[in-house]
Amino acid sequence: MLHQAAAQFWRFRGVARRWGPWRAPHRSLGCAAPGVSARGLSDLYLRGTVQPGQSLLEFSVVFALVVMPLMLGVVDLGRFYYYDVAVAAAAKDGASLASAGMADNTIGDSVKADVEHGAAITLTDSNIVITPSCASRTTFTWATVKVTYNFTAITPYIQALLGGGSSVPITRSSSQVMIVKCT
Repeated sequence: MLHQAAAQFWRFRGVARRWGPWRAPHRSLGCAAPGVSARGLSDLYLRGTVQPGQSLLEFSVVFALVVMPLMLGVVDLGRFYYYDVAVAAAAKDGASLASAGMADNTIGDSVKADVEHGAAITLTDSNIVITPSCASRTTFTWATVKVTYNFTAITPYIQALLGGGSSVPITRSSSQVMIVKCT
């Protein structure tokens, strides 16, 4: 009677269809679960479908096609952020010098030196725009320094993300009020 009640319970749970109407779902050598042989080895292993080295090959394919480009993309984005911070700091320093009344060529040389020393990038005079020029700057006017750098990504994924071109301009400007007249 108890055996019949247990069989009905397991039949309700769907176990009876898998192991037969009279077997309990315990795992013993006489009654193994599907996929497990009586010796405890997987049926898949006994059929020979698991091959040694298969997981190593799958890992290498996934690593080469997915993980490596993502890592290179992270490096590229880090480089972009680093250059952006360096260009913004150089523009701020240039605006500070312009508000102190320095000449345009002195400001340009200082900005180039700041960027070359900090970020190891080279700027030309055409990358630095100072407005207004030294001759028209007076006390209590705004002096603005605009610094532009063309960033070139290493990976084509990031190039496509940043606009698809070979280089992306990083332009930062900073403005400060003139303290003294330009000399």
